[in-house]
Formats: sequence, structure tokens, C-alpha cells
Amino acid sequence: MKTIGVDLDDVLLNFNDAFIEFHNLKYGSSYNRSDLTTFHYMKNQWGIDIQESLKRLDDFYRSEHHIKSLPVDGSVDAMTELLKNNVIHIVTASPEEFKENILAWLNVHFGDKFKNIHFIRKTIFDGKAKNKRDICKELNIEVFIDDAIHNAEDIISGNIPVILLDTPWNQGYEGSLITRAYSWADVTEVLKKP
Repeated sequence: MKTIGVDLDDVLLNFNDAFIEFHNLKYGSSYNRSDLTTFHYMKNQWGIDIQESLKRLDDFYRSEHHIKSLPVDGSVDAMTELLKNNVIHIVTASPEEFKENILAWLNVHFGDKFKNIHFIRKTIFDGKAKNKRDICKELNIEVFIDDAIHNAEDIISGNIPVILLDTPWNQGYEGSLITRAYSWADVTEVLKKP
């Protein structure tokens, strides 16, 4: 049995596909997932300042697009399998102010399967977040699954291995405690290894 940490957005919840659809409809843009080559794409690629970016994210979190987001391909089956023999904690930078919506989404797609969900950021506007590495240490997490390079670097600095789920915004990154997975099937194979 392992204690596993899992990020939410773009690991369980297909956040960026839903956000891009929302953004394209609301703002007349024509982006797609492959355009997102950095994690902070609104600032770095779209040229949108931080306050406007936060406003657009806030609008998205309150929208039907977020509520109707789909799970990441393979995540439901993988979680069903992994939860049979492991303890899994969700550790997310999603704002805690949307906890009710997030829990409702998780319940629809995953049921009441997770040990707990830990929010490292209070609100979308405070910009303050706890450290994922420290949360992982507190929870005795043995391996973490994420999609963001900055989170992976933070977590491995605590000597906790990370499975990096492949996305357009984390290309070219390698690390000694990082294993890249190209699907949830790959993730489960990695986790089967002693």
C-alpha cells in the first residue's frame, strides 16, 4: 500500500480543455490545447496581465464550463484501480472558495473515493499558496502525480518522486526523481513498481 498524492487540474479534471472552450466563447479567441506551451500561458503567451487573468479564471470557476468539465482520459479507471490498495490524497492549487463545486464535480465522476482534498490556495485573488512539498511531507506522501513543472520541482526538492503527466506545457523537462507518463495507463504501471 502506498500513500499517493494527486493534483486535480489536468491530472483528474480536464481543466485546460474546458477553460479554452470557455475562453474562446467568451472572449472570441481561437486557442487550443497544443498552443499552451507554458504553464502560465495567459501571461506568458496571451499577454494578459495577472489581474485580468485572475478575473477570467474566477469567471471560469463560476461557469457551467467548469462544472461540466470532463475527467482526464483514463483517470476514472486508474483511480478505481489504485484506490483498492492505496491511500490517495488530492493536493490542489484550485482556490478553496470553489470547494463545494469541486467536491460536487469529484462526486459525480469519482464518487466519494478520496481520503481527502487539500487546497493550498485560499482564494483565486490572494495569490498566496501553501507549499505542495510541505503538504506532501505532512501527509507522508510517497509519490505525487502532477502536470506542472514548478510543482514537480517543489515536490522533488523534498525527496518525493513525481510522476509528470505529459502535457504541452511541461515538455523538455527531466529530473532524477521525475518519471514522465504519457497516459494514466503509464501512471498505473509506474506505481506498480516497488
